[in-house]
Amino acid sequence: MKNLLNPSLLDESKMKEIRAAFENAQPCKHVAVPNFLNEELANTLYNNFPKLEALNVKRKSINENKSEEYHLERYHPAFNELRDFMNSPEMYAWISKVTGIEDLRSTYDSLGSGVHQGGPGSFVDVHVDINMNPVANLHRRINVLIYLNKIGKMNTVEHWNFGIKM
Repeated sequence: MKNLLNPSLLDESKMKEIRAAFENAQPCKHVAVPNFLNEELANTLYNNFPKLEALNVKRKSINENKSEEYHLERYHPAFNELRDFMNSPEMYAWISKVTGIEDLRSTYDSLGSGVHQGGPGSFVDVHVDINMNPVANLHRRINVLIYLNKIGKMNTVEHWNFGIKM
């Protein structure tokens, strides 16, 4: 399968660096990996991200205020390509190396996955929702959130990053 990660993240020393950040993070294990995807894919996803009003599922509660969609086939083929890659043995192996969590796998039933977006005043608070897949008898052990926010240019190269508060 074609690698969709930023190629620099495949370097063993970089993976060890990311793992150390994951292991030492506070208040819980987590890691932020800027420029996670290869640049071509990141730009394709960004340029073809569905408009807020096109997302059919609206969530507004104490935990969140956002819109989302699980039917990726409605959008640019790059969204399905990313989903396939995220569900590949190669990606499971990479995440295992970074987190130390072995035997990772997922399903294609869209429980807790898809594209999510918020407008002004939107948020997603820390919460537990879909952490067990009763059909597949799988327990969610890790979440991967990919933010497609451009934060400006540094040395004429556009950088991808996100803001998260822990």
